[in-house]
Amino acid sequence: STLMEEFSIGASVVQWLTTGYLLLLSVSISSSPFMVRKFATKTLFIMAVVIFAAGTLLGALAVNFPMLLAARLVMSLGTGISLPLITNIHWHEEA
Repeated sequence: STLMEEFSIGASVVQWLTTGYLLLLSVSISSSPFMVRKFATKTLFIMAVVIFAAGTLLGALAVNFPMLLAARLVMSLGTGISLPLITNIHWHEEA
């Protein structure tokens, strides 16, 4: 409700923050095997953290809802790249 008041939008529009995040998250997670074959794990993880941090900064500076939505989408891309890597990195440490 805070976002609805802040940006003068309805609940169906605010829901796009979650819907868009989950949609892009599912795409980026499913494309991670391709990225793991293409890039070094450490490089890919650093890239994911930088992408997520950029999305966080963009979200903090958002002046309107489209900018906030774009920030959440950037954050989901960084999350989607890093989630499969966390398991991969953890497995390599135990081996």
